[in-house]
Amino acid sequence: MTLNRLVSVLLYSAALAYACSGYADSKFKKAPSEYSNLELYTYTKILLDDYQGKHRDLTQAGAFLRELLERDPNYAPAWHEVARLVLKGGHVINDEFRGNALQMAGQAVNRAIEIDKKYADGFVLLGHIDYLNGRYAQGLNHLHYASELGTDNPWLELNTAEIYVKLREYERAEALFDTIVSRGPTAPRGKLPTYITALRGKQGLAFNRRDFDAVSALAKRIDYHAAPDAAWPRGDAGNLLCRVGRFEEGLALVQKALRIMRYGVARYNEAFCLYGQWAQLVTRNVPPSESEPVFQEAWSKNKKLLKFAEDFQRSYLSHLAPVLANRARELEGWTRR
Repeated sequence: MTLNRLVSVLLYSAALAYACSGYADSKFKKAPSEYSNLELYTYTKILLDDYQGKHRDLTQAGAFLRELLERDPNYAPAWHEVARLVLKGGHVINDEFRGNALQMAGQAVNRAIEIDKKYADGFVLLGHIDYLNGRYAQGLNHLHYASELGTDNPWLELNTAEIYVKLREYERAEALFDTIVSRGPTAPRGKLPTYITALRGKQGLAFNRRDFDAVSALAKRIDYHAAPDAAWPRGDAGNLLCRVGRFEEGLALVQKALRIMRYGVARYNEAFCLYGQWAQLVTRNVPPSESEPVFQEAWSKNKKLLKFAEDFQRSYLSHLAPVLANRARELEGWTRR
């Protein structure tokens, strides 16, 4: 299937779903045909920039892009947004994507570059797709070329930093994260999403070097600055806190994320935090009357105790893994069900 055909099917499906569900509950209330080209493009960017897991936002963005490309199929920035839509819609977890999402996104952004060979933002996104495909050297080449073309897109720095992390060039990565953070959460172009992404990058580096106080401080900043409906940054920040043994603080943040949106990773991390909290109480010889209720709450969330024991063994909390493994053996009849 050709790129045009794939995109046509994708955007037609989004437009149909959007039209059938009505516009009243959408962020932008009018039908796509009632907006100008500039409005369609601007509102699509807002929907994708602010996306926090609500499928309806992607559906509306797809409807807008279909209308825009029907009017002007050679508008390079629209193809760039198609690539972003595909990436967000195809994302599973971490750097995992469904089906041919990465291939299709790459084709869409390459279409933008074919139309405008000096489209710097296209090369910024292409560098990110290279990163997701594990092509780090090629990604850096595309990002450096975007820089030579000239752009104020802060994702240039963030995408470069991501590759540096993979290459274990941590100082260079953190310098780029610091550049974004120094501009503050309301800086032009990137605004809040890039600021939060940079804070998350810094927290990950602090976690890697075992600077647990920095992990905690950065989690507080992420929680304070993240949009009210942003579950993922809070859930991820809370997860890192739990994985350095700050269970109470981490659990509060993970549960805050779950109040915003119920999603699988956060549910797993909630159980991880609770099991860690319980195991820590056991190692401190706290009476069972205090520790057992915590275990029962964790057990009610997720009964795959051996899986958690293995997860703890691979983490900074390996000293707690035997506590979970011993309890799993006691409950062997349950864990085999």
